[in-house]
This record gives sequence, C-alpha cells and structure tokens, in this order.
Amino acid sequence: MIYSRRPGARFNRGRIPTGPPADGTPLGAGTWANGIYFDFTDAAYEGYGQGDVVTTLTPRIGAGVLTAEGNPSVDIVPTNMGGRRTLLFASADLDALAAHWLATLSNGEDKTFSVLARVRIIENGSRCIAGFGSSASLTQNFCEVFTSSTVGTYNARRDSAGTTVNSGSYGNLLLGTDRTIGMVFDGITATAYRDGVAFGSPATIDVGTIPTDRFRFGATGRSSPTLHSGLAMQNLAITNRALTAGEVLTVHNAWLANDLPPIVGTQFAEVGDSLTKGPASGGYRNPLAAWITANCAPNHLTAVGDQVYGTFTNPRHMGYPSLECAQIITKYVAQVGTGKAYSPKLSIIWMGTNDVNNVPGDVSAAVASYTTQLTNAHNAAVSSDAAARLMVTTLTDYLGITSDIVAFNTAIAGPGGVWDVFDAAHPSNTLKRLDLYTKLGAAGTSGLWQPDGVHLTDAGHQQVCDEITTKHGAYLISIAT
Repeated sequence: MIYSRRPGARFNRGRIPTGPPADGTPLGAGTWANGIYFDFTDAAYEGYGQGDVVTTLTPRIGAGVLTAEGNPSVDIVPTNMGGRRTLLFASADLDALAAHWLATLSNGEDKTFSVLARVRIIENGSRCIAGFGSSASLTQNFCEVFTSSTVGTYNARRDSAGTTVNSGSYGNLLLGTDRTIGMVFDGITATAYRDGVAFGSPATIDVGTIPTDRFRFGATGRSSPTLHSGLAMQNLAITNRALTAGEVLTVHNAWLANDLPPIVGTQFAEVGDSLTKGPASGGYRNPLAAWITANCAPNHLTAVGDQVYGTFTNPRHMGYPSLECAQIITKYVAQVGTGKAYSPKLSIIWMGTNDVNNVPGDVSAAVASYTTQLTNAHNAAVSSDAAARLMVTTLTDYLGITSDIVAFNTAIAGPGGVWDVFDAAHPSNTLKRLDLYTKLGAAGTSGLWQPDGVHLTDAGHQQVCDEITTKHGAYLISIAT
C-alpha cells in the first residue's frame, strides 16, 4: 500500500515517539529525545550467537521493530568491526530488513528527520546501507546510500523518475572499512555524511511528492539471484529532526570511540587547539603514534582524550579548534586528575596561538593566561600521578602576526621566562621543552604550511613529530609501561 501524504491516525504507529534514551546511548537526551536507537552490541541481543536468525529487532528507545523481508538471514557474528559484535545482513532478496512503519518519516508532514549508521561493506558490488522508496519500483527511491564498485559513487539520491540528482564520489572506499554514514533531511534538502563530514552538494528534493512505503536496511542489491553477505552494521539511529553538522560529527566520534582500543599502560595526552587536532590525517599525532608502536613495544603508551580525529588506530586527543589557553585547560582539568577520566603521565601542551591572534599587538594578556593555565594543568596532572610531566612548545609562526608570535615565544621560553619560573617552582616536574618555531621556520615556506599560513601540512606535522621523538624519545620509552 502506498501511503497517502495526508496525515491521519494510521500514521501514529510510524511516528517516532518521545522519550529519553536508555543508558549507554552515545549522546544525551537532547539529541535522542524523539528517536529510536539500535546498538547491536548491547545486552538486548545477549544470547544470540553466530548463525542465529533474527527475524525482528527491537530498538533501545522508541517503539516498533524492524521486520525481516525476503527471508533474509541476519546473523549476529563477531567481526573485526571495532572488535565488537555486529549484525551481518545476508540475503538473496532485494531487501534484508524493512520497516514499513518507518515509511511515514518520508511521507506527509514528516519531511524532517535524520538517519545514521555505523557500517562495514563486506563484498564488492552494489550494497544498499539504507534506502527509502516504493515497493512498486526498483528505481523510484528518493534516497539511497550505497556503495558500488561499478558506478563509483558512495551515495546517490534519486528523484521520482529514478534520476540521480546528487551524489558524492567516494568510490568503493567503504569496502572493508568501518564507516559512519548519515542522511539528514531538513524538509526540502537532503545532505549525506561520511564519517561525520558532509559530502556532495545538498540535493533539493520534495520528499512528500514521492510515494514511499518502504524503508530498508542492508539490501544486497537490486537484482541479485544468489545469497550475499554484504553488510555489517553496529549502530543505527533515527531521530525525527534534522541534526546539525556538529551533532552528526559528535555521533560519529562517539561511535568511533567505541571502536578504539582499550586504554592500557601509560596514558599521555595531546592538548591544544586546531594545531593539535591537525588535518584529516590527525597531524603530528599520527606519525607519533606510529613511532610509539615501533619503539615502545611491547610496553604501551596510550593517547587519551574526549576528541576523536585522524586516520590511525587510536586518534583520541584534546585538541579544540579556535580555543584560547583558558578554554583549553578548562576542558583538560575537567578530564584529568584524581577521580576523573584520565591520568596522563605526560601531557603535550601546544597552546597560545589563538590568544595571540585575538589581541594583536599586545601579547601581555596571552602570556598571563598561559602562565596561569600551565600551573592549572600541572596541578590537575599531578593530583593523580605525582610524577606527571608537561611537554610544552613554542608557537609556530603565524602569517601576518610574526612579531607577536616571536614576542610571546620570548616571554615563555626565553631566559627567566615562564618556563624557567615554572621549573624553579616545580623541580621534580620540570617541563619537557620543544622549540617548534625554530624547527619549522617562517610560515609559508618549504611546503610545511597550508595556504592560510597558520596550519601545518602533513609534512609540517611530521617535523613536529620529529622534534618530539628526537628531543624526548628516550623519555617516551622510559615511561611506556
């Protein structure tokens, strides 16, 4: 049956109900106050083993179930997906799971909603992660997120005639890799997200003009005659409002954090602003992690923090773009110390750039704030580990305010400066020092800088890593236990 666009009583079962999330959901009630959430690794699915067939799935919040279509086999199996249990969708039919009661999300008045999933594509070829459309047509799916080795697109959205109206070119990069995919509809436009970042131009699609009675997950193809096991899914979340870009990224980070390795051995923290967060690779944190793996085995040094960003195994960090010293250390102190989340033996603190930039021509306030926050960070760190140390850096150059950067660096690192005063006050926890200004030189040179003359390229971040390991590699090895 093709649902009418006119809302009515029969839509009630399809509405996402109101209610707070269960304990353990990745975000607070503000995000999931109206929504449903599946975590296929939690206690709701205890007792299932590999090969067990699940015909219906019950969400942690909300009401209703996902119903198997086309006699698929849905196995809960251990996979490499974050080292956690997932659902493996296997079906010879066009649909693996369908939820007709969710179809009203894309009909009538329900034009604003978001769908997010943590998935891995296992096989080559067309694999639908999530789609909306008409059961009377294989082509009239107004939105479909899939991967295909043949058409070379990660996402496609189709209008009522089956024409692709928007796509993002990610090829088959989803194959064999854990990814967070998302679709956000704000009533007219549809935006696709991959790992928390939007791609492609938002498509303008009048959701209500397309007949929709099918909401499907894990479909293995459009005309596959043989059994496939094409998709593993760990989390699925649906909310009846358009999430912001920031919220989508937060969900991704929360799910990614679940996939990260456990915190073992000695903890260390990488703390700062956007220079600590780095570019997509993760900046200096990426090669530093590789150096630690190569040089500290079989002992451990594990990065900690509430942020997740980078293309390596453990991209936890405490890098907060655009924040000044006081804001950065406030976040640090909230997480570090006795009774708190983390107890890092070493904290690499690279901060002050935004303080200097925000008050051009006068670095006195920046130096004063830096001085106070260095002490605050020290006090937090030693409260849980008396031997904790801070590694501090001079600021790298900043195109257009070089004189201020030099003045700041002189005030903190020069003779009798902030660092010397700190060391005199804390002789058992003296600072591990880095001179990144001298190491990298003038902004915009040697391919070490991005075009803005502020942020570093991967080559620039490699220089930061080299400075850390050259000057303090022996210390890193000594604390890796």
